[in-house]
Amino acid sequence: MEYTIKELPETERPRERLKQQGVEALSDAELLAIVIRSGTQRKNVVEISRELLSDLGMDRLASASVRELEKIEGIGEVKAAQLVAVFEVSRRFLNSSEDNERVESYTEAKSHVEEMRYFEEENFGIICLDSGNMLLSKHLSLFRGSVNEVEIKARVVAKKALRENASAVVLAHNHPSGDPEPSREDIGVTDEIRKALDLVDVDLLDHIVVGSDRCTSLRKEGYI
Repeated sequence: MEYTIKELPETERPRERLKQQGVEALSDAELLAIVIRSGTQRKNVVEISRELLSDLGMDRLASASVRELEKIEGIGEVKAAQLVAVFEVSRRFLNSSEDNERVESYTEAKSHVEEMRYFEEENFGIICLDSGNMLLSKHLSLFRGSVNEVEIKARVVAKKALRENASAVVLAHNHPSGDPEPSREDIGVTDEIRKALDLVDVDLLDHIVVGSDRCTSLRKEGYI
């Protein structure tokens, strides 16, 4: 038996609160609970939603795949697909509403990734641009963990760029230590990804390392 939203006290049911108080009154966990709909024998749907946010964070959750999500307790294939679909719709809406934003300089690219300085773990992201350097999309948690701990798969980056119909990309990752000096591993990964992107005719414009109070451009440093 699964505990659905109906098993919660009426005053705690997210859908009831949404109808009575408006969507703005709901927490992130309650909004997720409406999408997920049901819990497990041990946890109700709101508890599962809170654990998802606690374990992954909203940014990581928004970029997770069905395969990643369905491995989580209480999230099977159907719920994982629902979550991925909701976040993809949100991304497409945001991308379609961009005010023709052009990214033609390091300064403009940096403004899109500086929020990574607040990430507690090392994350690896990508900004996708069209042939006129117009912003298509950005994904700041394409990979999670340091380049020493997580295998940055060049083919996955290339596949993401193709999926977004990108003509060019800017890579970015943060150093939780606060020092944006690129490591030997950072430089090696950048070269690997550049070669993979060359094969699919996508330009690598830059790789930005985000520190606590400044950023470093691998292009400016001569590594690209």
